[in-house]
Amino acid sequence: MKIIFCIPGRNFSNNFLTSWTRLLKYCHKNNIQAELSNGYVSIVHLARYSCLMINPESTCKICLNPFSETTYDYIMWIDSDMVFNPEHFEKLLKADKDVITGLAKVEATNQYACFKKEKNERITEEYLKDNSGIIETSFTGMSFMLIKRGVYERMPFPYFSVPGESGMLSETLSFCHNLSKVNIPIYAHLDVVIGHEKPMII
Repeated sequence: MKIIFCIPGRNFSNNFLTSWTRLLKYCHKNNIQAELSNGYVSIVHLARYSCLMINPESTCKICLNPFSETTYDYIMWIDSDMVFNPEHFEKLLKADKDVITGLAKVEATNQYACFKKEKNERITEEYLKDNSGIIETSFTGMSFMLIKRGVYERMPFPYFSVPGESGMLSETLSFCHNLSKVNIPIYAHLDVVIGHEKPMII
């Protein structure tokens, strides 16, 4: 199995590097071929294309597919301010979904960057006290998201924006919207709650 880990950004804390090192050890132990793809552009959606080795200005249709010159089984997005352990990743992998995400908090709140599909409201700490397992979500962040090969190929391009929205939607909301257009469900694993590291001034 080959997994390409897409990690946008250029600054990584000791907590992130510890998490990343443990994940690489897990992959090696479990015969998973891990490949890193890193990119940094100040415009976030362009950073994601950079990680996918895509030039969004290309007129070559096949070149707009992620990693068009290599094979892989999954793409795993991890933001540079996440703190996690290998068990978090393992749970997503074992779920065997086309698209599945873990949960990360929105800054300084009890809410997570993930919406329950049935009510279209954010998942909260209170909700997690009484719920576990895997649910379908309408919109979610991409800070810890596992995607099977073939998903991008079924989606309209551009992946991280919606034509006609004039940049009003974030790249993650646009991605979720484009998944829904081709009837690809997005799942959230309620037992995968990862840390979201932010600097504090005291």
